[in-house]
Amino acid sequence: MILTPDEWESRRSEFNHDWLKNTYLRRLRAFLDRLVMVPDSPVVAEFLANEFSMWQGKEAEVRWLAGHLVECLSPRRYFAVNPLRYLNAETKAWLLDVTHQVWLEKNHVNDAVVSLTARINAVHVKYQEISDALRPGIEISVRGNLLSHFEAYEILCRELSSELSDIRKTIGTI
Repeated sequence: MILTPDEWESRRSEFNHDWLKNTYLRRLRAFLDRLVMVPDSPVVAEFLANEFSMWQGKEAEVRWLAGHLVECLSPRRYFAVNPLRYLNAETKAWLLDVTHQVWLEKNHVNDAVVSLTARINAVHVKYQEISDALRPGIEISVRGNLLSHFEAYEILCRELSSELSDIRKTIGTI
């Protein structure tokens, strides 16, 4: 499904601002504050059981955003609306491709997609490391340095959020 730039932007905003920044990262920060003060608290166990795993349900959305960024934001879309839709087929064929290539190169779009995907992968890897350390039967107090893992995870999530916030500034139009 190809979305308009506004629709893609809306999905990016819902993921990044509504969920990642204003829900997940706030809850993660509150969890870290509690973990420092009372590591064996029921609130800590509740976060681990209910909140931490929210990433699994949302990861597919951010991967979709990264994977569809080029097709949804490309200036190719302008050739379907006035006045460019009236170009003759021969001119439209070469101009559409040239416009797209100039956009990709001028804005380093492919580099931005690679960077965004790498951030998503880094969050995923750290999430998996923490999940493995939290497997059933291991007490919170003996799970190693859980705090440092979660702090690193929080940093990775914030870096992902920052990159998502800046992506539209980085990737402009022709």
